Amino acid sequence: PICDGTQWRFSRGECNSKTMKATVKYEWVVDGDGEQLQCGTAQDLTGRISSVDTLPAVENGPTCDFIPIDSQPSSIGLAFMIFGAAMNFVFILLLVMYRNLNVVRATQPVMVIFMSIGGMLLCLSNG
Repeated sequence: PICDGTQWRFSRGECNSKTMKATVKYEWVVDGDGEQLQCGTAQDLTGRISSVDTLPAVENGPTCDFIPIDSQPSSIGLAFMIFGAAMNFVFILLLVMYRNLNVVRATQPVMVIFMSIGGMLLCLSNG
């Protein structure tokens, strides 16, 4: 088959304190028989691989503070972002619903709505 990224896996190594980069180690995926799954960049007319692909070369790995999107800390951060944006949306709804009350009019609701929109954008821009 044509290589699509499922034929290899990678792992992050230790962080280098001088360069602030982490090393990345790629390895081919092996099937149940211990054979390397062959893949290539092109196939001939019969469907066989005509050029075998090489592992991706990484000159400089990710920075040490990089958090992969499929990790648990990333999921927790995403949950907080959604919660913060939802709370700002609730503030906007409450201000619109109770806009005729004296207490709400005294808070300058237009400015508070703009601040809540800004808070929503801040929460959602970190994703």
